[in-house]
Amino acid sequence: MKNYNLLLKQKLIGRILSYLLFFQLFSFSGFAQFEKGSITLPNGEEVNGYIRLDGQIDLQDQIYFKGLPDQSEAQAYGPQSLQSFRFDQGDVYHQIQVSYEEDNRLLSKKRFVKMMASGTINLYLEMKSLQRGNFVFYARKAGTLHRLTEEPVLLPSGNYTLPNPYKGVLKVLTFDCSELKEVEKVPFRIEALTDLINTYNLCRNANYQPLITKYKEKTEKQLFGEALVGINFLQARDDPPLSSTGNELKGIYGHSGLALQIGSLNPAFSRKLITQYGIGFYQWFYLGAPREEINESFPTSTIAINLSAHHLFNPFAKIKWYSRLGGNINFDLGVEVPLRPSFSIGFGAYLPSGTRLGLQYESILIIKGIVAWEAVVAMPLLKK
Repeated sequence: MKNYNLLLKQKLIGRILSYLLFFQLFSFSGFAQFEKGSITLPNGEEVNGYIRLDGQIDLQDQIYFKGLPDQSEAQAYGPQSLQSFRFDQGDVYHQIQVSYEEDNRLLSKKRFVKMMASGTINLYLEMKSLQRGNFVFYARKAGTLHRLTEEPVLLPSGNYTLPNPYKGVLKVLTFDCSELKEVEKVPFRIEALTDLINTYNLCRNANYQPLITKYKEKTEKQLFGEALVGINFLQARDDPPLSSTGNELKGIYGHSGLALQIGSLNPAFSRKLITQYGIGFYQWFYLGAPREEINESFPTSTIAINLSAHHLFNPFAKIKWYSRLGGNINFDLGVEVPLRPSFSIGFGAYLPSGTRLGLQYESILIIKGIVAWEAVVAMPLLKK
């Protein structure tokens, strides 16, 4: 009876933790980070306040703005409602009319796009998606807006231009700068095109100052070495899952091991989300209950391949608290069924040094009735 009560309490605690963590994972808006900035209304009035830090894709269609940092609710603004907005320590976005294709028709709509250069030519960047190379530039010169893309453009006549039409547009836009040679050889890359327009603007105005933008910001990758210890509860389980006759605690085990992991942060998407993958080796050891009754289901060691997502509640805090959702593919040694999946949820914190501390709950799906509590410490090794 004691074993059953222990098992029941352990399962109930795990379920409560699951509900709490899933609630945290899907309640991002309550932990949204705002940064000081300003918006420009259609009449030209500039209003100072705080803008929510969303990914670049989200910011192109809607922003959230509030006047005071402790204000509970923020006002949503779309491209129809503002001329522009800017972060005091970051990027500037302008509302322009962008074009797109739908059902073989050329359409247009207003959208916020990031300003990459401001001078004789104003250069704007529209991200179509996070897929590499899926973006469009717009260049404004003498009041006329030009679209720069490497994909064939659908014309009002219904015909398409040749591939890489941006090359011809660039030659026309920069013809009056003799310093620029072989413009058509410039690759369709964010950094390359931005540098070209900055060079042109400097050519036309010796006092030109390039904008400080985040276009060079790439996906950040961090290699971690992780040490893990855990305690496992092995039970015999029949249906229904919590019946007094079908559940019996058969063994308590521990495991410990090491892992190498790579964490990736894409600032263009979100500074709150870190995706992580890695591989680890864990050794199991016996802690209690008759081992001979369950020796067929007890691994001696495990090789685990892991994929998880960490949601940072405040990516700019000194101690970055996170919640975690992950999955493993486990290759067990010493059992009849060596391959098994599992999932885990957890929480923890990234310390100012970059070290990660965490506590997680893991449910193993194939070997009957194994659940585990795990404590982890991960040290940063290399950063790219």
